[in-house]
Amino acid sequence: MYSYSSTNFKIAYIFTKYFYKYLLLNASKWINFIKWRKAYQIVQRKDHLTLDGLAKIRKIKENLRD
Repeated sequence: MYSYSSTNFKIAYIFTKYFYKYLLLNASKWINFIKWRKAYQIVQRKDHLTLDGLAKIRKIKENLRD
């Protein structure tokens, strides 16, 4: 079992590139990664500062599995 946590966006960006390059995740983890990446991109564009952007992130969170 592996766990990932990050405290800055530079490291998150590096992990994103890594997972795209090596495709080490199984199908369900890959789907969750894609959803996480969508939320990450919303934050990177600073769209999370709007109500619409925040609602998008909440919707993505509802669809993630633990």
